Amino acid sequence: MPQKQEDAPSPRPSGAVPQPPQPPARGTTNVKSADVEPNSAPSGPLGRPTPRTSQAIKTLKCQECGTLNYPTEWYCERCGGELAAL
Repeated sequence: MPQKQEDAPSPRPSGAVPQPPQPPARGTTNVKSADVEPNSAPSGPLGRPTPRTSQAIKTLKCQECGTLNYPTEWYCERCGGELAAL
């Protein structure tokens, strides 16, 4: 049965016809930007905020080359040496 003229979607100036929204693909999440808090800091292990590169202070000294590194790093940024061996 053909649609009546008043039931059909109105054409847009570009000529495109409006389409109904498509459901998200399997395995994807549908998170809207309004659902995320813009001022929340990213959390690291144990829920503590991880320091940002621009605000963190390099306090962890490499035992191999002496370069100061960020306390969240595992390997030296200069020589690649392991910073904290257990």
